[in-house]
Amino acid sequence: MRGTVLLCPGPPDPASTAQPCDTPYKAQLAVLDGDGNVVTRVTSGDDGRFQLDLPPGEYTLAPQNGDPYPTAPSMPVIVVAGQYTDIQVNYDNGQ
Repeated sequence: MRGTVLLCPGPPDPASTAQPCDTPYKAQLAVLDGDGNVVTRVTSGDDGRFQLDLPPGEYTLAPQNGDPYPTAPSMPVIVVAGQYTDIQVNYDNGQ
């Protein structure tokens, strides 16, 4: 699994060009198994990028949220043998 974490000005909306998510964000992310147990944690770099080598399977990526902002929803991730699953995590900065 590899991806990028971005900070969005307001609620993330991939269909909107009015509020682009283009600011890299350093965030802590937890990877959960099907039972909701933490498998591992990763912190994205200053450039917003992260990468994890995981066994094939179904996981949930759970971003650590601020109080009350920034926030990002958890998302399902399927890891396939021999390849990386690319994802983008969009945090709402509350503005």
